[in-house]
Amino acid sequence: MPILDKASEEIFAIISAHFAVSEPNPLETITAALAAVAGEQLVRQIIPSGRIDSKTIWVFDEKVEDVLYRRERDTLNIIIGAGAVASGLPFERLPDMVEILERTDAAIRDSSSFPPLSIPREMYPAEWPPNCAFRHRSQIDYILDNNNLKGEGRVLACALAVSKMVKLNGEMTGDVWHFFILALEVLAGCSRMAPLKAEMKSLW
Repeated sequence: MPILDKASEEIFAIISAHFAVSEPNPLETITAALAAVAGEQLVRQIIPSGRIDSKTIWVFDEKVEDVLYRRERDTLNIIIGAGAVASGLPFERLPDMVEILERTDAAIRDSSSFPPLSIPREMYPAEWPPNCAFRHRSQIDYILDNNNLKGEGRVLACALAVSKMVKLNGEMTGDVWHFFILALEVLAGCSRMAPLKAEMKSLW
């Protein structure tokens, strides 16, 4: 849809512009920030605020799983994966979203921590992604409102921005898997988090 494409381009631009290329790991930082934005929108649009326990930052809802990967079309996994495939990642190398979510849930259950990433520690994003999503929330909402997107449309636009970043990074670096697994793991972690009320210390 043209509206989703337009909104995704604007989201891509606003997040990319925030991080200077001189910062450590700018491509990873931007990719993770976009994935966090998509994860936060997913929670905000799918889980009613009244069902989020204010005593914990962790949330879970079966409908989130459907939009993430379980339904037949327009899942976030498919949308982001399309960018990876377009950048040359073979279908047989696509990560298993179920396994990623199982690792995510285990990390939360065992240590109440944001799940560790599969990429090398020295390549971690320069900023903790959920804080990026919180910091840019009003700007992202403005873009989505300005494009008259509602409900799941807001989530899909954010996921499309992630897909474009994964594709671009793969074309620039030749290592699309690195950015694809980063995006999916951050997305999985943020899909289990209540929207932050303030920036917080990293849980990595």
